[in-house]
Amino acid sequence: MPRLRYLIGRALTLWKRTRLASDFIARRLFFRFLASVPVIPITENVLPKPINIEINARLLILAPHPDDESIGCGGVLAQYPSQCEVVCLTDGSRGDPAIPVQRLIEIRELELAAAMALAGVRNFRYLGITDRSLMQAYQRFSGLSIASADMIFIPNFLDQHPDHKAVTWLLQRLLREKQYKKSLQIAFYEVWATLPVWNRYVDLNNPLRDKKKTMIDSFVSQTKHIDYAYRIDSLNVYRGIAVEKSAVEAYLVLSVDDFLKIA
Repeated sequence: MPRLRYLIGRALTLWKRTRLASDFIARRLFFRFLASVPVIPITENVLPKPINIEINARLLILAPHPDDESIGCGGVLAQYPSQCEVVCLTDGSRGDPAIPVQRLIEIRELELAAAMALAGVRNFRYLGITDRSLMQAYQRFSGLSIASADMIFIPNFLDQHPDHKAVTWLLQRLLREKQYKKSLQIAFYEVWATLPVWNRYVDLNNPLRDKKKTMIDSFVSQTKHIDYAYRIDSLNVYRGIAVEKSAVEAYLVLSVDDFLKIA
């Protein structure tokens, strides 16, 4: 035990010498881990399970930018199109500095429409907040209706894009001010950062996997810079290893109470 204390103390001393934001986050998570040991009985099965979506469930997908919904939730959108409402929060106007702002907004609206047509999703809209100013736009965000939602999908709370991070804070505030179903669940999805823990998944069995890649490829203004379809498909394939599937979309699904405590 003294040896263990020494090793932990030494590790913390080294971490405290760092000044990077990523190290700060790592330290905070490590502190929480130490404070909660033992976390899981060693005999407990903690493998992720298939996501459970009832036939009449209403799904609200919040996308900071047009393409986030397809990158993170393409499988859900293609599998449950009639149950999904997609709200793109920003106008995507800073997605390509080489294209005039108004023209880029129009292009990204058309790209989102094309992706939703491929998925079969008819219920989608823009909130129109200026790109990269989401954290300052609670007044407009607060106009969202969440009373009938059974599950709300948002980006991973550790994602370091400012607009992506903002969604967690905005939704937490909204949940403290508005009514929602007691059974409401919040599902984190993956875009820029992977989830350190995930408990649910969507099986991307073909043709669902191919449809998701085609949806992502609809966003030509973005994929010309980064091949998102290839990279996200690779992540989905890797996630499939844990549950013995060819490819899966990973999610961290939480109750509202747990969501309000997580960040």
